[in-house]
Amino acid sequence: MKISHQTRFPYPVLSSFSDDYLNGDYSVAIEISESLKTGALLLRYEVNLSEESIVNAIQSGTAQAGIFVTCLET
Repeated sequence: MKISHQTRFPYPVLSSFSDDYLNGDYSVAIEISESLKTGALLLRYEVNLSEESIVNAIQSGTAQAGIFVTCLET
């Protein structure tokens, strides 16, 4: 899900700037490693999510959690 203060979605979004969900929270921890020799990038992330209906959708396979990676130089 792409989250931006300038973007609105036709479906509920769990965020600090909307009241689409009254309960629940989320956080994302990101670890980035880059090889200066090859330019290869390794990105690891962990999502902690407590909104029950979203967790159930992910566990049932009807939704996925992920992140967008954007390279502004290319």
